[in-house]
Amino acid sequence: MIQERRTLGQTVVFDDIPSERIEQRVSPLSGYRSKGHIYNAAYPRTLDGSTTIYPKRSIPHPNESKAEKGTRISSELDEIVSARVKAGDKESMEVNGERIYCVIERLVHEKARGDGLTLILCHSNGFVKETWDATLEELIKQPGHPIDEIYLFECVNHGQSFLLNASKLGLVFDWSDFSRDILTFLTYYLPQTFTSEDLPTKLPLQHTRTGPWKNFENTRKITPIGHSLGGTSLALAYAEAPKLFGPEGSLILIDPIIRIPEHPLEFKAGAQLKTGLKTQIPAQLALKRRDRWATKEEAFKTMTKSALFSQFDKRALQAYVEYGTMEDEDGNVTLVTDKLQEAAVFADDLAFFEGSSAIAELSTKIKVLVVLASKPGPITAVRDEKEKEAIFKGTQVEEINSGHLIANDVNMMKLAAALRQSGSAIGAGEPLEDGAYDPFPNHPYTGKLRPHYPLSPKSIVPDSITKPDYAKDGTLNFIKSTYGLAKGLATIKRLSPEEIDTMRRVCRLGRYILDKTAQQIKPGVTSDALDKYMHKLAIENGSYPSPLNYHGFPKSVCISVNEVICHGIPDKRKFKEGDIVNLDISVYKDGFHTDLNATYPVGSVDDASKKLIEVTRRSLDNAIKICKPGTPFRNIGSQIQPTCDKEGFSVVKTYTGHGVGREFHQAPTILHHENMRSKGEMKPGQIFTIEPMVNASKSYHVDHWNDNWTAVTRDGVRSAQFEETILITEDGCEVLTAADDYVPPAEHVKIPTIKSDQDVISIQDI
Repeated sequence: MIQERRTLGQTVVFDDIPSERIEQRVSPLSGYRSKGHIYNAAYPRTLDGSTTIYPKRSIPHPNESKAEKGTRISSELDEIVSARVKAGDKESMEVNGERIYCVIERLVHEKARGDGLTLILCHSNGFVKETWDATLEELIKQPGHPIDEIYLFECVNHGQSFLLNASKLGLVFDWSDFSRDILTFLTYYLPQTFTSEDLPTKLPLQHTRTGPWKNFENTRKITPIGHSLGGTSLALAYAEAPKLFGPEGSLILIDPIIRIPEHPLEFKAGAQLKTGLKTQIPAQLALKRRDRWATKEEAFKTMTKSALFSQFDKRALQAYVEYGTMEDEDGNVTLVTDKLQEAAVFADDLAFFEGSSAIAELSTKIKVLVVLASKPGPITAVRDEKEKEAIFKGTQVEEINSGHLIANDVNMMKLAAALRQSGSAIGAGEPLEDGAYDPFPNHPYTGKLRPHYPLSPKSIVPDSITKPDYAKDGTLNFIKSTYGLAKGLATIKRLSPEEIDTMRRVCRLGRYILDKTAQQIKPGVTSDALDKYMHKLAIENGSYPSPLNYHGFPKSVCISVNEVICHGIPDKRKFKEGDIVNLDISVYKDGFHTDLNATYPVGSVDDASKKLIEVTRRSLDNAIKICKPGTPFRNIGSQIQPTCDKEGFSVVKTYTGHGVGREFHQAPTILHHENMRSKGEMKPGQIFTIEPMVNASKSYHVDHWNDNWTAVTRDGVRSAQFEETILITEDGCEVLTAADDYVPPAEHVKIPTIKSDQDVISIQDI
């Protein structure tokens, strides 16, 4: 269920600004000039109490005990919650409110020509505009569309804006007022056309227009980027007045605080607070955190050891200490943004839910990129797959293994790369078929294939399905300790008869799913549709699709087309007559994984592709021929490589076969090329895969797309692959994943007596 958003109230326009000066600074970005500006915030504010006069500092008593501190914080929290509940969610505006102001910093490129982008950045709660510095530094390093100017917004109760407004701010905050402040700037203060000249510190009115926000428009190339509070506020502003954000039609949200109501009470502002639920937790944490030090040096040193800041990029933390703290009248160092104001922001829960309505409106009109943090935490907006689908349907969703403060932590380089490589305005390529786009327009592709984004959301796995250890956060248990890693990789396991029986059943299910999914391959079908089909088939049969979230992989099956060697991510591209498609299917059931794949022609293919497919399969069968107790593992490559070399093909050396069972990948490592490095020999009870990847040229070299998964041939030629899961028996081997019509290549090679379609549940074809 999605909460309908409110219409944002209009603003009274003033042409005067107070004489207060703001501090200027040296530009944090090479090649850009910096200047701070002031403009009138939206007036009046939405809720009573937004600008009520109030002593604005959370000040501990001298020699305050731990118990006294707890009492004080509890009292402050109660006062903030009571003020927010009293304000309610009425439609009328604040009566007799005070005028307040916004500080904004403009960074303009010294060589801007006027055809680049204008970025608008809005920070998270409790932080200041300068904490974007390091992220921007990484962003402009990345190739992509030129950025002419950047506006760093500062919320009215944060940073320098707070210093201007401190004597006028109350304890009530409505996130939609931040949205209105953004719209006020875009409507009345943003110059109609780009200028490389400096603007006055007190921004002059550019327009005197009146009427609803939605009637106004800009022709500037604007790309808004918001983190947390800033992201939600931008979404509400964009939904209210899309034309004000220019013709680019792009919005970037970094871990926005957007939820869907869990029960009807949460539809009302303050209801969640009244019932003592989740929004009180971050508000309480804001009041608890330390805000006083003897010096800035002590502040920095202390913060590096705190849970909140320990994962910060050093540059971001230095900026936060430099601009987010100040010397008080006693000579100590304190936070610029008072903790009461930070807590007041967290106390407004209505916008959390209204944001979902804004996303629903925008996702059908513009490109919305959502970058989510996947590490749980007290202020991380971690959602299950069902909630992600409900909120972000129709958007491009990327996940980074980070906490909520992703815009400032050590993962900011990944964030900057994700932004540049996305389908947003700062990284979008040329439009592709059916509204898809290339997320990596500056990537040096080796062949003709292009990724077709946005990706659909990850498929949902019911709670009833038993999941492997990595299903939740992408991390394998044996990687979580050095000892476990060494043990997990070095030990070649031999399975018991009972374990082998389980593996045999799971492998037969894997074969059925592969064959059934392969039947859906035809021109016009997308790999995304195949992924969803395979996922449903796996779930209906009580199994988990092993690739899903394995080290963060976003889909349930790897689908590799033409020059893609392996690990292709299913997307919106339609298969074409003459393509070749590899399906790599793996499922997890009853505590065991299976793994198998095959390459298929799409319709009629050329003779060269037919030959590549045939030789690749033959090379695998030649390797299976020698599988029996006592055979050295290195002999596998000695069978595969000569088979391929003879036909003018090459065997990829980067990727290997592997043991499979309770772990998706385990010892041994199976090299497919001639080598002397593979150790060990085959013994009864061992189970492993052989999966040669063969390129249609003498070059075995591999390149990767910027999604960090898709492996392609360096020279752009086609590649094929086949894979089977092999059990070593007392006198030979058994191909556990063999097709029902498989003809063993040698007498000692057996196939299971269980048919692949025995006791399985089928689903309707695509």
